[in-house]
Amino acid sequence: MLKTQVAETKAEFDNLNARSFEYKAHKQEADADKGLYEELVRKIKEAGINSSFQNSSIRMADDARPR
Repeated sequence: MLKTQVAETKAEFDNLNARSFEYKAHKQEADADKGLYEELVRKIKEAGINSSFQNSSIRMADDARPR
C-alpha cells in the first residue's frame, strides 16, 4: 500500500513539474508578445503624430519682398 501511495505521489509530482515547465514557457512567450504589442502601439502613435505634422498645410498670405 505504501509503494502504491509513493508511486502515485511521484507521478503527481512529475506531472506538476512538467506542467510548471510548460507554464513558464507559455508565460515567457506571452511576455515577449506583450512587449512586441506595446512596441507596435508606440510606433503607431508616433506615426499618427508624425502624419499630423506632415499633413498640415501652410499657405503664404503675402510673398516676402526684398527692401
